[in-house]
Amino acid sequence: MNKDNKQLIIGLLSGFFIYYWLFLICYWLIEPLVTPYDEIEKVGFSFDGFVYVVMFSTLGFFIDALFNINKTMKEVFTGSPKTAKKHRWKLAVIFAVIGFGFNYANYFFVIKPNHMIECSSKAGYKNNLLTDYVKTIEQCE
Repeated sequence: MNKDNKQLIIGLLSGFFIYYWLFLICYWLIEPLVTPYDEIEKVGFSFDGFVYVVMFSTLGFFIDALFNINKTMKEVFTGSPKTAKKHRWKLAVIFAVIGFGFNYANYFFVIKPNHMIECSSKAGYKNNLLTDYVKTIEQCE
């Protein structure tokens, strides 16, 4: 197997891995909206929406890259001059707004109507990205 084929296989596997995790994380973030209330244990929410905006904008950027890969591959294999990729950020911004909307949809459609309780903040960077909301205070870890 030559070097180009190895790089292609590694690139495809890496791309599959990235898309899988992005879709999985984005589903985890919107899961409370599609799950019946009886099955929800806790809901993550952030008043600034940072986690949702970053994950959804990253997903939007990679989806845009997936749609543009055909054009890019033709340019690479034909040796034609590369065209400037303008406005690659549009889909990422659209997805960021969607992520921000999902963040507040969790609050206004799941947390607030069901009178969920906010768990106290924990120390550490990873623990403070999202605030957990639970049904009863005993569910707080």
